[in-house]
Amino acid sequence: MKILIVDDHALFRTGLGLLLSQLVPYVQVSQASNAAQALAMLSTGNHFDLVLLDWHMPSMPGMDALLAIREALPHGRVVVVSGEQSPAIIRACVDNGAAGFIPKDSSTDQLTAAIRVITDGGIFLPSLAQFAMGQASHGTEAAAQMHSVGEIFPSLTARQSDVLRCMARGLPNKLIARELGITEDTVKQHLSAVYQALAVHNRTEAVYAISQRGIRIA
Repeated sequence: MKILIVDDHALFRTGLGLLLSQLVPYVQVSQASNAAQALAMLSTGNHFDLVLLDWHMPSMPGMDALLAIREALPHGRVVVVSGEQSPAIIRACVDNGAAGFIPKDSSTDQLTAAIRVITDGGIFLPSLAQFAMGQASHGTEAAAQMHSVGEIFPSLTARQSDVLRCMARGLPNKLIARELGITEDTVKQHLSAVYQALAVHNRTEAVYAISQRGIRIA
């Protein structure tokens, strides 16, 4: 697995890199000190399975950085790492393609659990945001044991499961259609079925539902 850490604090990048090297077999960790440097790395053809992105950096606002990196890395996942605890910001990150959100003030055990969930292909979101969404608060515990989409939602067809996984990675409908070789209208039809199966109304609620149930998306 290839992971890029984007953070303007060298000490945090180094510490997170060491943690990743202990938790993830055969991981290759790269570092960038700001979003512009990360985008430059991606523009030269570097591919990463996962980008861990600091929300507050001086060179580019957090949302601009998230959108730009998602655009440059359509087949990877971007997880925001931040000291910010605003439910509105966490929800905005999910709305705009983040595949998770890790609070920087997490304890070592919490950070370790979050990294394990994400590198195992799941989505990690803090319980504070789940309360704000009207969801239950047991996301971390439920995510401790990862499951496939089919195990949790056996009523979904194989194609609907594919669309769910693409959606959870943050891909917009156009890129989901391109990746799966179907039309955007078909993507919308599949998403409607997915929302019904998950008992949610939109993408953001779907991502929170996936986080709670510990579903592997990658």
